[in-house]
Amino acid sequence: MTLRRGLIVTVVVLMIVSTGIVALPRVFSANGMGERLTNANFEEGFAPDGVALGWKRFDNGGRASYGWYDETWSQAILEGKHAQLIEINSTSWFPTDPDRYAGIYQTVSVVPGASYQLVINALMRTTEADMIASGYGYRVQYGIDYSGGQDWTAVTNWVDIGLNTEYARTKSGPYFTFTGNVTATGNRLTLFIRGWKKWAQPNREFDLDIDAVSLRGTTPTDSELPIVSLTVPPFPMVGAPLPVHIHASNDVGIVNMTLTDNGNVVCTTAFQVGILTLDRDCDWIPATAGPHTLRATVTDAAGTEATFTNSLIVGNMTEYLVNGSFENGFAANGVANGWTAFNNGGRAAFGYYNETWQPATFDGTNAQLIEINTLNMLDNDPDRYAGIFQRVTGLTPGASYQLTIRAMMRTTEANFKTSGYGYRVQYGIDFSGATNWQSVGEWKDIGLNDEYPRLSPGPYYTFTTWITPTSDSLTLFIRGWKKWANPFREFDLDIDGLSLRGYQ
Repeated sequence: MTLRRGLIVTVVVLMIVSTGIVALPRVFSANGMGERLTNANFEEGFAPDGVALGWKRFDNGGRASYGWYDETWSQAILEGKHAQLIEINSTSWFPTDPDRYAGIYQTVSVVPGASYQLVINALMRTTEADMIASGYGYRVQYGIDYSGGQDWTAVTNWVDIGLNTEYARTKSGPYFTFTGNVTATGNRLTLFIRGWKKWAQPNREFDLDIDAVSLRGTTPTDSELPIVSLTVPPFPMVGAPLPVHIHASNDVGIVNMTLTDNGNVVCTTAFQVGILTLDRDCDWIPATAGPHTLRATVTDAAGTEATFTNSLIVGNMTEYLVNGSFENGFAANGVANGWTAFNNGGRAAFGYYNETWQPATFDGTNAQLIEINTLNMLDNDPDRYAGIFQRVTGLTPGASYQLTIRAMMRTTEANFKTSGYGYRVQYGIDFSGATNWQSVGEWKDIGLNDEYPRLSPGPYYTFTTWITPTSDSLTLFIRGWKKWANPFREFDLDIDGLSLRGYQ
């Protein structure tokens, strides 16, 4: 325990075993003077959406484009190596809308009745690069929600910070500094900062850089324990990246979060000034199968820790298709071992072969060749199908499995436009494990369009998707489709490198 400013220390112990939350002994903090904004200098990281950690974004949509970015151009930064860049542009809009807004906001804890000094440093870079030329068309404002609400449209007291200078988009200048005072009326308030593009002019860009923002004043008493939880997607697998979501909160702020896997650090987040609510996705790539313990530990502004533990089993990434490489032999009928052929007969000829011609294989020395032809049939039928299928067992219902199909088409026309997209490759799945291809409810096109000459193969096409079985078995069907009833045609479909990989 640590005494703070000579006060008597109050200790509280919390242990909630059922949820995995454990908070260590509590030390209340005394009021003092300090910064209330998290990541106020924008040096503590940015989220994937381009917004600084600790902040959130807003805009009013309409006929304009918006962007938020980590500003790293030294000429557009006041201090450090980062600033928050907010963009409003109408370069691709005609017509465009007037009064377009975009900004950032943050909710902080405060002391009712206390006064806080607000500092905003900003610079504007615009297409016009001159406030007279733009007709004062770009402004920077701030607004306060004194109840801590997060709806920027509910703010009625927007204040112009007085920034008039506009620089060229590619030639920056000095920052403008605004200073004011804010008096809190409750224990929360939300600061909104926004750029305003006034006029409905096309082909304009407004770049607003914000840096070194501050809201400094009395720090509130840290009177609540931190709370933390973590969420892991089901069925984790060795080597497969998973987003582990950490959620934590505290009445004054979370200053540190660490996620570990069996004691090894997965990710960390730290703030000089605590964030009231922390939501962080950590990329976790399990290295081994078997038992794992994920532990999220957070520390609040008073130094109190809380942890959440999740014990789980990591599965192996396993291949479920038999002979998907077609390197483990073929039956006498030309169909690869482990697979079964099907077609719909009619006035067409069908063939299945062990493809050993190296230019027509993806890898190894073998592929599955499926042929549909009407070479000796002046009268023939449209919509002729031929394919192979395999029943797969041992799956885990609800888990995700990656399906990969590699295929190549060689045709008489050797051009999909000439053939009128007359040849397609599809797959279908029977999630009950039944083996009647005509009972498949939905056939999906893999997107293969290229047709090569029959005697001049080209590169294989690779299709990948994820499927989720509803039982422990399914049947995978792959087929070629000759659409048109045209005579003297040959459709050669080569299939190789098939895979169905997932949780075991």
